[in-house]
Amino acid sequence: GCSYRDSILPVSECEPYLYIPTAFSPNDDGLNDIFLVVSDHVQHFNMKIFNKWGELVFESNSIQNGWNGRFKSMECPEDVYACIVSCDVQLTYGAIRHFAKKSTLTLFRKYE
Repeated sequence: GCSYRDSILPVSECEPYLYIPTAFSPNDDGLNDIFLVVSDHVQHFNMKIFNKWGELVFESNSIQNGWNGRFKSMECPEDVYACIVSCDVQLTYGAIRHFAKKSTLTLFRKYE
């Protein structure tokens, strides 16, 4: 005469992501003018962008603050730049996943 009752709570956990674009075109045409990294639930973000001589041309501690293709108020030339991103992403169940990625990005200034 004993009965037992239990329940299951299904948890859907999507794999956390960090998308780093490989190119942008800061030419004031309203399309891809700002280089931004994309992710959700980001904590402790840092992005550094370097030119081909290893000079730091941009740094941000906020995922909402992207690079406009300028350094010291001057337009950077079309070229390939190095990008290093480090951040923590909070998963839905509270755990934290750390990302540290290196990438390259191409800056285009094509005007039409």
